Amino acid sequence: MRAGGADGSWGGFWSFDHWIAFAVLVFIGGKMVKESFQEQAGPNLCHALALKTLLALAVATSLDALGVGMALSLTQAPYVLTLCFMAGCVFITSYSGLFLGAWLGCRFGKVMETLGGLVLCLVGTKVLLSGLGIW
Repeated sequence: MRAGGADGSWGGFWSFDHWIAFAVLVFIGGKMVKESFQEQAGPNLCHALALKTLLALAVATSLDALGVGMALSLTQAPYVLTLCFMAGCVFITSYSGLFLGAWLGCRFGKVMETLGGLVLCLVGTKVLLSGLGIW
């Protein structure tokens, strides 16, 4: 059963949520693919991560964790154990993803950007097909 408002007021949202996820993922993935074929004028970003970029990534990760935490509040999961597990997972995946992404980006550059965009488009398509009950 899907979560919703106390009176079930979110019921209509579930009829088009997959379309929103599809649009966002395909838009971002398409933008990544498009940008991978454009020449980049500017400094080599492989050697520097600006504080502004790190803060934006931290906020995005925190918002994602907030959404998961709100969903978990509807369950009977133990609070402290869940909090510790989520914090550890977010730290490990974010930290390793940061360095792995930087290494792959410097090593393979445009190919990784193109592949990342295509993967986002495929994930969006999978979400849409799943939401429509096709797959």
